[in-house]
Amino acid sequence: YLYRDNSLCGLELHRIIEKCKDLRKLHAPFSNIDDDSVIFLAEECLFLEDVNFTHCHRLTKDSVFAFSKHSLCLKKINYQDTLIDHRYLLGLVRKCHKLEELIFDCNLNQSSSAADDITQPNNALEAEVKETLDIQVELNQSDEIPFIDMTESADEFELQHDLLKRLSDKDFGNSSHNDSGIGDNSYLLFPDSVQHSPVKWRHCHLKKLSLKYSRAMGQYLQDIISECPDLTYVSLDGAVGLSDKFIMTLAKSCPNLRNLSVSSCALTPKGQSNNGFGDQGLLALTEYSHNLEILSFLYNKRITPVGLTALFHSLDTTLRSLTSVSLCVGNGYACNISVVALHGLKYLSEHSKQQLKDGACTTRGISFMVLHLDFLKRKCH
Repeated sequence: YLYRDNSLCGLELHRIIEKCKDLRKLHAPFSNIDDDSVIFLAEECLFLEDVNFTHCHRLTKDSVFAFSKHSLCLKKINYQDTLIDHRYLLGLVRKCHKLEELIFDCNLNQSSSAADDITQPNNALEAEVKETLDIQVELNQSDEIPFIDMTESADEFELQHDLLKRLSDKDFGNSSHNDSGIGDNSYLLFPDSVQHSPVKWRHCHLKKLSLKYSRAMGQYLQDIISECPDLTYVSLDGAVGLSDKFIMTLAKSCPNLRNLSVSSCALTPKGQSNNGFGDQGLLALTEYSHNLEILSFLYNKRITPVGLTALFHSLDTTLRSLTSVSLCVGNGYACNISVVALHGLKYLSEHSKQQLKDGACTTRGISFMVLHLDFLKRKCH
């Protein structure tokens, strides 16, 4: 285990390899090593289980190919803050079936300035954005908010009406959509009824996958996910390929998923569009991800009141395990705080209720709110 002040160079790594053929763990972040050294490591140390080359910026896809070819015992691999194209990770999950943890987080600034061959083509990106936008339901701002009593106590009832009174002020209705009911358009958003994806007899047993700010197209991410049905933790914050189709594939392929973080970028880099998944993806999670405990989709401007309402209504049915949700509402987003007040208040912890009340008093429609909502424990029937 080496740290930033005690990193390796290529010659030092060669000496270690020559003396330790049975090496199983090597953590050498911030090291000045190249592909040749790592390829030599993979060829000579066939029992490697855990490698960490975080911030080793000289490494390319060739070192990843070497691990997928020789290191079949590999369980953990960490290439955080590198510019390796995530398309080339498919070989790892197809050949290294013992993998448990795969971390290839990119740096946001570096990923936004990566070469064009790493990013998806403009025409493919535009087609994917158009596909997701076509299924988004445009809700009428003039429609009234349907009242659904989700409260159980007098205090909740009073808080709900207090929030709605504040939200009815003229200076608060600045979000892009103010409707909070499913209405007559809900049938457009529910995904087709399909079974969970079949599991291969020999598959990768990956549990943790982190590909933050990935530039890979959605199809490549779907191929990786499809090889890893045992996933319980997935972090794809800022990834380009977060479409409805990908989220549906994830929900159907990984029934054991517990922690999912698929937030969009708070500040979208120049030349990129904020094209996160929409209501169809969220509906797929409510239908298939019965073990989900933590869900984060911050800065997603495509989730409408339809999807968010369905999420709250699923807390007593398919999402009984869900304990927390992180999202944004208010100015610039399709949902405002009234959706949470009307449909989610019954399930919120006291801390989250106070957060909701404080937000209604302070934002006043001139800004958006970042909400981290904790839910009360619910009975499993």
